[in-house]
Amino acid sequence: MPVSSAPASSNTHCQRCLLPAGVFLRDDFYPVGPQVLPDSLRVKQIELNPNGLCEYCNRYLQNYDVNWLEQELLGFLRALKASGQPLLLALSGGKDSLSCLFLLRHVLDIPVKAFTYDNGFLPTDVLEQTARICDALKTPWEVLKNPLYEAFQAEYIPDSQGRLIAQTGLDFCQICAGQVKNFLVQICERDGLRFVAFGNKTYTRLTPKVSCLKTLPTPQGGQLHMIHLLFALRTNTAQQAEILAELNWKDPGLGGYTSNCLVPGLVAAARKRQTGFASDAGYIEMEYRSGAYSADELRQMLHDHSDPEDLPLPADLFSQFSA
Repeated sequence: MPVSSAPASSNTHCQRCLLPAGVFLRDDFYPVGPQVLPDSLRVKQIELNPNGLCEYCNRYLQNYDVNWLEQELLGFLRALKASGQPLLLALSGGKDSLSCLFLLRHVLDIPVKAFTYDNGFLPTDVLEQTARICDALKTPWEVLKNPLYEAFQAEYIPDSQGRLIAQTGLDFCQICAGQVKNFLVQICERDGLRFVAFGNKTYTRLTPKVSCLKTLPTPQGGQLHMIHLLFALRTNTAQQAEILAELNWKDPGLGGYTSNCLVPGLVAAARKRQTGFASDAGYIEMEYRSGAYSADELRQMLHDHSDPEDLPLPADLFSQFSA
């Protein structure tokens, strides 16, 4: 198996990835493509099977095939090369996407165009660091900004103590993901591109085989071919640390499970009060399931993010809501 188990302390968590039973997560089992279901219909409550495994670990163990993944990666790279086009990289400015850029340019020697979606919550030093690394790796880069201040205000309201109160407990990162998807489709149509990379360390789907690829239909009837490169290359934390050192990457020191955006740290405590679960319940476990961490690293990360604190609201940023 690609990763070892991390035994849970009770039967309320998956015995392999420690995913808490009862948490509501989006399910990748539903169809993708033209008949894709909206997220509101893809959410399901996690239950454990008689062996104490969550459905995701059960499917992962059944469907993981390293030879299949290697053929997916090689097929993607061959098709990209045959197209004669550069690869479009969705560059968040976080450590995963910057590691992906390094591998594409420095290791695979693939021509890349990169774009960053700025939701209005990306710190200046994150954008400056991204610009520096793109310049060092000779990568054209553009920033597309569409602030989500109104959406943030609709979900999070400060109480009398200055703490944010979540109205529904929605995953705000999914709003950003939708924006990224819209922008990458626009860029691909504008520039005639068909191949896209993300820096995710996670699989794209679990059936019929665990996969690193996905396709996205375009409004014009074509298809975009996308890859989660760090998962495809089975990049672990030790390897990533070497890459980040090579890039002279500096951790911006943001709250929450992020290295590029203010939102996760600001909303983590509010979301846990609303839902009963930490903001990143499901994602850290998914990265572990995908082979990114050791069992000890998983336990430490879950511990570090299990009880988030309310962070001070940055006045200079939130003043923009009323501008």
